[in-house]
Amino acid sequence: MTTVITAPALNGTELGTGNFRILYANLFDTATTVVASSEDPDFPIENISDWLPQDYFAPAASGAYTITCTFANAQTANCMAWYNQNLSDNGGSIQLQYWDGALWQDASDNVSPSSNDPRVVYFTAQASTQWRFNIVSTPASSIGVLFFGEYLGLELGIRNGFTPPRFSSNNNYISNVSQNGNFIGRSIVSQSGNISIPVDYMTDQWARDNWETFITHAEKKPFFFSWNVADYPNEHAFAWSTDKAFSTKNQTFNRMQSTIKVRVIA
Repeated sequence: MTTVITAPALNGTELGTGNFRILYANLFDTATTVVASSEDPDFPIENISDWLPQDYFAPAASGAYTITCTFANAQTANCMAWYNQNLSDNGGSIQLQYWDGALWQDASDNVSPSSNDPRVVYFTAQASTQWRFNIVSTPASSIGVLFFGEYLGLELGIRNGFTPPRFSSNNNYISNVSQNGNFIGRSIVSQSGNISIPVDYMTDQWARDNWETFITHAEKKPFFFSWNVADYPNEHAFAWSTDKAFSTKNQTFNRMQSTIKVRVIA
């Protein structure tokens, strides 16, 4: 008699298939050339894609300018993201476009950020050998981190035990009292939140093809993520790992599990 063992059935719809999305493979890194039509030499274009939010790119003058990436082969993108910019303070706007061989076409909507929060914008996937950001800002605005490329969607979503980034409060509180002990006020020093991202029931091959590559990035650099684009499409985060060891283990037959601890700005 032959015994057949099958993997346990998982209801991906209830768990939110593809709703947890990670953005880490930045197409800026593989471009043959990256050219800004206007560039302040003190804030060069290289700063925009080094994943360091505290150094900036800035144009030499206010108004409209472009950042154009050229590739040897067509590259696909379905999202863009940014963090630590002051377009929101200056009434600026940003849009991603692609070259169709004859004209520049809009990949994303023209977006005017309303705050300095991390922001991810998703759009219909396009492929092109040339991509450009069209940015308008008067006065001139700086951008710390800018991303475009394809997101990595987890096979299953995350809910049980997961802390959505907006609820990951990690502040320092300094309370002031009078000489007789009465409360007279409190100062709050905001810091990045602490959360864990538990990724359960990855198929063996998906973990090898996707998760391992992402972890290699997360060991060195930050990333963006959206934890539930179906129910909370505006809740995005800029994150970096705090792990000293990364491991992915067998969870059940043909399924693997991993957890990554991160600090988040949301």
